[in-house]
Amino acid sequence: MTLKIQIIAIFLSLLLLFIVFELIRRRKLKAEYSIFWLLVGIVLLILSIFKGLLDILAKSLGVFSPPIALFIVGFGFVVVILLYLSVLISELSSDKKEIFKEISILKWKIEKIRKEINDDKFKK
Repeated sequence: MTLKIQIIAIFLSLLLLFIVFELIRRRKLKAEYSIFWLLVGIVLLILSIFKGLLDILAKSLGVFSPPIALFIVGFGFVVVILLYLSVLISELSSDKKEIFKEISILKWKIEKIRKEINDDKFKK
């Protein structure tokens, strides 16, 4: 990996970490969801700083170019994050359906109580 590519990789890793910390600070991203992104940034930063680790990783992956290995690692993390977020969305969708059911039941009960109150007023 050339020095220019290494500097760009370090800069982008630090930029990712800065963005994640800023989103947490502004409360746009909950800390529990940011753990994966922080892990991605830290791993990419470590691999960017220590060229030897990236060379070893590239050889173990059977890739000839260390920057491509860095891309593969980053892509792998993104896939894991997307899978995790898909699971969260599925859970939220199920929760939403349950909430709609409960709201419908509550609306029905409220209407029933209103009718009973109105019937009682007319009887008097």
